[in-house]
Amino acid sequence: WLDLPESDRQIRGQYPYWRISSVPPRKSVNVYTIFWDYAKPGIVAQRPYSGYATDTYCLSLLVVDLSVGALPCADWNSEALLPYCSVQVKVRQSPPGALVNMPFLKVGDIVRAHRFSAQRKKERFLNLWWRRHSSIAVANSDQQAAPTVRDLQSVTADEQPTAVASDNTTMSELWNFIRTALQDPAQTISNYLTTSDQLTFQTTEDMVVQVLALDPSQKDILVSDWFGPPLRVRAKTPRLHSSWLFQRLQKNQWLKLRWVSNQPKTDEEEDEETQQDSLEDGGVDLYVLASQITALPSWCNDVEIRAARCRSDPDQEDAAHDMADRFEAERGVAAVPPRPRPSAVPAAPAAPAAPAAPAAPAAPAAGAARPAPSAAPSYGNPMQEVGDQQVINWSSRWAQELQKAVRNKQRRGLRYQITNIRGEELREVGDPPGELV
Repeated sequence: WLDLPESDRQIRGQYPYWRISSVPPRKSVNVYTIFWDYAKPGIVAQRPYSGYATDTYCLSLLVVDLSVGALPCADWNSEALLPYCSVQVKVRQSPPGALVNMPFLKVGDIVRAHRFSAQRKKERFLNLWWRRHSSIAVANSDQQAAPTVRDLQSVTADEQPTAVASDNTTMSELWNFIRTALQDPAQTISNYLTTSDQLTFQTTEDMVVQVLALDPSQKDILVSDWFGPPLRVRAKTPRLHSSWLFQRLQKNQWLKLRWVSNQPKTDEEEDEETQQDSLEDGGVDLYVLASQITALPSWCNDVEIRAARCRSDPDQEDAAHDMADRFEAERGVAAVPPRPRPSAVPAAPAAPAAPAAPAAPAAPAAGAARPAPSAAPSYGNPMQEVGDQQVINWSSRWAQELQKAVRNKQRRGLRYQITNIRGEELREVGDPPGELV
């Protein structure tokens, strides 16, 4: 009964897989797991010792498997006798299309990891580290039947991941396990789960909500858990994870918000100016870190309870959707197709429309003053050609974010260096110096 795999290589055409509870340290392993949450600090850009940013992005997934046995769902990550397991995902991709391939998962999705290096930390913490030869594939579990090998999508390669018939059995076993657990009326996904009419902000509080409207520019979400009026939630930090998240969010999705607060959220990597901007924001009911937002499947018991409340009160649903329409109109959010009513069951997400490329601004004359930023800048091309040189396009949102970062460094008396993606330093020219070339 204790037949542990000898290696991570195929044996008679099949890969051996470890249970999380049996994974030894300092060994390359294969695992079949269930996605449970994102680990702090969300998506980060890897930086080598030279200090230059690269096109490698890293995200850690908290996962579980059948090792949790009959424990309540809410205790899966807190039980001292079980490993607290994270799987590291790395994606190499060049800006400005960064993070496109980073997986946006729902709780319960199947995660298959091959050739990951296991590292133990303080006994309980098990980290499965990415290596050059590692591969990872995921399968959507929010469907009526168990996923099969045809549903596996590779995160790290364009081709279909390798699979054998026994993978169908493993995936079906995991899918049945997580679905039975999350649909159990006696189970909940968090011991800290509360509702909008019970918020106190005096202790750790989590929420399950449905997305009604989105404002990607301000990183705001209008949500409702159908226990009270809709709430405006801001998820502005960490910046990189927030930008990626708002490319994936769709109306009618169900989300888990961890550790909500009525005060602005910042993390240790944000600069002082960003923190001050958050403190000056108004018209927001809740704040949450973008890395603490996770999508939920429609069949989760906590979701079904809230969806049933919505269906039982059509007037409340109509009032909430009217508020969503006003939210979008006030913020100038692009019109979207009408929502199905009355229904709180999430629709299949549509692919986000590609943004139109902004027209390149006219080149500034030699010695001309830097143009003032517009009231509603676009994210356009951060560089423009002037003669045979590439000069910063100061009307782009990217350039204005760069200016804020430079002012923050100067105010704090810190040294800084500005480079392009190849690590070539940009020089300040002009009299006085101000244009970056």
